[in-house]
Amino acid sequence: MFCYRQSGARAIALLLEDAVVSLKGERVFPAAIAATLARRFALIGVTGTVRMALSGSTPRCGTQLARAENLPLASMLGGTPRPIRAYNSCGLGLMEPAAVAEESTQLLDRGFKAIKLRLGYPTLAEDLAAVKAVREQVGAGIEVMVDYNQALSIEDALLRVSALASEAMRGWRNRSGTMIWRVTPKSPRPAKFPCSSVRISTASRQ
Repeated sequence: MFCYRQSGARAIALLLEDAVVSLKGERVFPAAIAATLARRFALIGVTGTVRMALSGSTPRCGTQLARAENLPLASMLGGTPRPIRAYNSCGLGLMEPAAVAEESTQLLDRGFKAIKLRLGYPTLAEDLAAVKAVREQVGAGIEVMVDYNQALSIEDALLRVSALASEAMRGWRNRSGTMIWRVTPKSPRPAKFPCSSVRISTASRQ
């Protein structure tokens, strides 16, 4: 669960507790449970923290079914377990360039070859300073991605595409409305991808 505010964490914990109590005695069918919870929380609205809390129900049900069958979840869903690439994003918040660069090396300690950096400083110059500090610290062999966490309007995001594309970035993401914008070195122009989550209003930068 993504609970970056203490108030959000408390709210989600209460909602999960309520959901679990309401499901007592129900059979573990992920799709049916998801539909049931959506109906039971319909009056207060299945958005925001409610949606975040309920989003954990279906994966948890799938995990329980897989355990009952003594199978990996991937196998139960028809797939084949195999190694997959992963990146570390446990950190690299909005800090001074020297601090974020130092922390970037800690994220590589467990063998990760890619990390994600949080951007959204008051100015583009500060964003670029953070990116350059991390890139110089980890070297060219590590993939660096960035995420603005809804901090940009579409217009502001487009201004940063060209600036970040020259920094050997693997990709970056910013949700604006229902679209996710990404850019990679091979495709310096932004590409749009539908966002499957509930509509997210463009957040203004403070």
